[in-house]
Amino acid sequence: MKYSPLHSRYKIYIIDEVHMLTQEAFNALLKTLEEPPPRVVFIFATTNPTKVPATILSRCQRFMFKRLSLKEIKERLCIITEREKIEITDGALHYLTIRADGSIRDGESILEQLTSFVEGEITEEDVFELIGFLGNDFYFDLLKKIAAKNLAQTIVSLNKGIDDGADPIEIYRGLTNHLRAMLLIKTGLSRDFLELNSDEIEILKEIPLTKEHIIDMLDLSLKFEETIKRSVNVRVAVELLLSRVILNLTERPSQQTGPIPNTKQNTNDTKKLLSSILEKNNPKLAGIIHKAEIEEDKNNIIILVENEFSQRELLNNRETLTSIVRKTLNADYDVTIRLCQNTKKENSLINTIKVMFDGEEVR
Repeated sequence: MKYSPLHSRYKIYIIDEVHMLTQEAFNALLKTLEEPPPRVVFIFATTNPTKVPATILSRCQRFMFKRLSLKEIKERLCIITEREKIEITDGALHYLTIRADGSIRDGESILEQLTSFVEGEITEEDVFELIGFLGNDFYFDLLKKIAAKNLAQTIVSLNKGIDDGADPIEIYRGLTNHLRAMLLIKTGLSRDFLELNSDEIEILKEIPLTKEHIIDMLDLSLKFEETIKRSVNVRVAVELLLSRVILNLTERPSQQTGPIPNTKQNTNDTKKLLSSILEKNNPKLAGIIHKAEIEEDKNNIIILVENEFSQRELLNNRETLTSIVRKTLNADYDVTIRLCQNTKKENSLINTIKVMFDGEEVR
């Protein structure tokens, strides 16, 4: 570095994936960056800037390169197909753009492969066959069968997609992306966030899944990501994921359109449901609810507990309970916590015993 360049004004050193350097290497590099030679330029490229020491980052001019949008990639590929006189359908170009995944280099590479192996016009089927990519129709059909809670037909569709040449991991990613699209549609966000046309958006709108269902499915899918990536048999891992998704849909109660009737069966269902939801995050409250009695009075859920400790714990978590009840029953319920009458009689008996034996109550 101490020698001047022979043919140009500057010597340029490019270090790719600079975050992979050891701490000792960074320390040696830091000395050079503190007193850089006048005609030397360093270019550091990294996909994980958080691993680069702050002492290095503070001495660099930083440029962030973002992924290209679908529109930008499609426009670039259209220019190439026009210049090279490549015949390709709009559908094939659309799926080719999606498969590029934000990289114009990957899009151009796939387009080059297609022109080499396909004679005549490039169609959607050619794209699917070459890169093992499944169209949106496959995922629409899969989601409809999931919404219908038809596990057998869901597994059949999955295996048909794999037999057609799709990678199980690719199917997992596609399913997750379509669940995300459904969530955004149900939320009412702009089409700018979606990679779908108007007809495809309407198809997703008609699939009978609520926002709560979709959120649960996305949550479960993301938790399965590492399992699927590390699995020796990826097909079985994806089948397990779909089975769990449908099982959760089956166990989750259908959404009510208004207050539920005031019957003993419904109060028992409410009690079981509250206990099962709280069991994951707050086992103590779940245990209290399990032993309590629940009554309904118009739009009021009354929880009757046996002792003051249980009453105090529920009162401290009343906002959480109210939120869960309203979300689960889809109605504007209030929650009231009371001591049941049996407890008062029991307390008077306990007081009598304490007086007789000059004792004290220990809880």
